Amino acid sequence: MKFTYMFTEPPLMEVEYPGDITPFKEYCTHLKIIETGRRHFMSENVNVLREPELQDLNEFLLESLNRYNREVLLSDHDVEITRSWTNHQYRGHENPEHHHTNSFLSGTFYIQASDNSPPIMFKSSFNKYNFSIVPESPPSGDSTSSTRSVFSCKIKEGMGVIFSSNQEHGVPPNMVDDERISLAFNTYLKGTTQYFPLTYGD
Repeated sequence: MKFTYMFTEPPLMEVEYPGDITPFKEYCTHLKIIETGRRHFMSENVNVLREPELQDLNEFLLESLNRYNREVLLSDHDVEITRSWTNHQYRGHENPEHHHTNSFLSGTFYIQASDNSPPIMFKSSFNKYNFSIVPESPPSGDSTSSTRSVFSCKIKEGMGVIFSSNQEHGVPPNMVDDERISLAFNTYLKGTTQYFPLTYGD
């Protein structure tokens, strides 16, 4: 007997910066911050990765994005970062569920986080279609990729996550006094792409 997973949502890629992020934190904690509504605070600058202070981080994230593109999508196209900004969550602040429009791959790099900082939460778009009956969870609370509706990714300073821009995600309220700072970014493919019919395969 074997199980064959026919389709899947685009995977989440986790990366960790190999160097010291102190210079990045120093730069990001002194950015001018604006409130966009619903107690959401972000940097006024929406191209922070173009600044010389973050050049090394920009190169690392581009390398990670291109690796995702090649290994997951088997694509030779390069990826460019089109927008990048910091999000600042103080105590009681959350980032409501959303996805990123006008983007191909999106990601977040964690500039400042404590052990109790809230995770990033991803919502399944497949869960409501997979089964007409929702099975009861075992006492352990375990689930599989076919039954879970939400995936929680614990964060830490110096790590980043990359995912499809269409993937719904959000951040629960920050219940600690430590400010949570993340650097988010959107991307697009460089160059031209070919037309393929919507249905094709092996």
